[in-house]
Amino acid sequence: MENIIIYLVKSSALLLLFLVAYNFLLKNETFFTTNRWFLMFGILCSSLLPILSFQKVVWIDAVPEMSNVIKAESSSAALAITGPPEMILYSFENILAGIYLVGLGVFIIQLLLEFYSLHRITNKSKKVKSNGFVFIEVEDSISPFSFFNNIVYNPTLFQEEELANIIEHEKVHAAQAHSFDVLFAKSYCILFWWNPLVWSYKKAIIQNLEFIADQNAIIQVRNKKSYLKTLLKITTANQQLAISNQFYQSLIKKRIVMLNSNQSQKSKSWKYFVVLPVLVFFMLSYQVEVVAQVKESKNNHIQKESVSWPNANYEIDLQWNKDTKDAQFINDAKTLEKLGIFLKVSKIKRNKNGEITRIKVVIKDNAGHKETKHISGREPINPISFTKKANAAGVISFNLSERETLISNLTDKHQNDKSVTLEMAIEYPEPPMPPTPPTYPEPPIAPEFPVAPTAPNNNDKKAWRDFENKMKKFEEKMNSKEMKKFNLDTQKHAIDMAAMEVESADFKKIMVEFEKKMLAFEKEMKSITDK
Repeated sequence: MENIIIYLVKSSALLLLFLVAYNFLLKNETFFTTNRWFLMFGILCSSLLPILSFQKVVWIDAVPEMSNVIKAESSSAALAITGPPEMILYSFENILAGIYLVGLGVFIIQLLLEFYSLHRITNKSKKVKSNGFVFIEVEDSISPFSFFNNIVYNPTLFQEEELANIIEHEKVHAAQAHSFDVLFAKSYCILFWWNPLVWSYKKAIIQNLEFIADQNAIIQVRNKKSYLKTLLKITTANQQLAISNQFYQSLIKKRIVMLNSNQSQKSKSWKYFVVLPVLVFFMLSYQVEVVAQVKESKNNHIQKESVSWPNANYEIDLQWNKDTKDAQFINDAKTLEKLGIFLKVSKIKRNKNGEITRIKVVIKDNAGHKETKHISGREPINPISFTKKANAAGVISFNLSERETLISNLTDKHQNDKSVTLEMAIEYPEPPMPPTPPTYPEPPIAPEFPVAPTAPNNNDKKAWRDFENKMKKFEEKMNSKEMKKFNLDTQKHAIDMAAMEVESADFKKIMVEFEKKMLAFEKEMKSITDK
């Protein structure tokens, strides 16, 4: 459970790094395609880097052999447990696991229902294949969308030019396989449904895909102004599929702003490399295991004596505490090796007083028994005990605990070819804390825009009277309280965004200072790792 929590913390920190870098350095740049791969790279890094580790071997001189009596000194009484621990069905870990599995099941069912809805919509509709695309005309009142090479739309809801604009937009989604990105982000959200960061990250991925589609579609359409009007007309329809690429999938105003933005200069590409120093620091600080290997020499040779048990009753009792030295770990490992037990002590960290505050102990034998204890904190560790015992009937137990003494389980087979490993303590400097980015105001939600009536192409007076009546209703809707409120909210949002420019400028200055501190930190880290 502890290892899972550590993985989740590391993964969330890396995802936050990429999300902050995108929102404050890359979001307003027009490198949309590069942004696409940057965001996908962020998901891969946050998923894989926390489970990758590298080992650095440091050779040390061996220490003199311990006696054959394996009994560690302890100032407190031993605690013996003669039976297996009682199973706890309603532990905190089990409750958390149950909540996670319930949430996971709910989101998986939701995804399956979305696939079913997609199949139901497309299976009953007219399909036309052309130039590698499948055009599907539906009768349902839904927003146009694409799923891989399928482009779905209702032709009766749009005029000819509007429909052409929409199809060009969806062709870009289909041609560049944006559905892979959407499904990948959706799957990541399902696995980490409890983490709000992954939902924000998914929103950034989908919004950037809309920027890519707009950027490519605007080149193909005949009238840029008409394309922008189509953006304003399309609103959230009655049905939407989260697994599809929809024409209205992000904030319309932001898309219009990005369409009218000047092409970003290539010199700003340096922003993509801001995350690299932090990734290097992460790997060097948290993913490198420094392991000490014992030297074997003529002058400093540890004799390996065979150990035999005089009878079926035997016991091993070892204990380590906050003051245990590295030499003691090595001595114990060499002694246990003769008894068929493999001991690995790693991730040791000591405070200024030389007391152990972090340690990982792995102990196993050639019969398949294995125990792991990983302790990490600011305070010195509690004593860690390893005790094995076998009774006259040959029943054995094997355990490792923070308690002072616990019964352990062991066989008397020998394992003289196991290597002894021990991680040496290295004090790393504390990294600088990144500044907190400003919070931008949420834009207003656009109401449903009325559809303007089409003027008749003849001199039929009745048709013109109907047209005028429809125009009056159209103007009434355009001047409704809801539309006026939306216009006022839009103006207020523009004012709020302008006010944020000062705060954003201050944040950029703070980021410059942070980057300077990071360079100094990396220099200090390099001096440590080069030793």
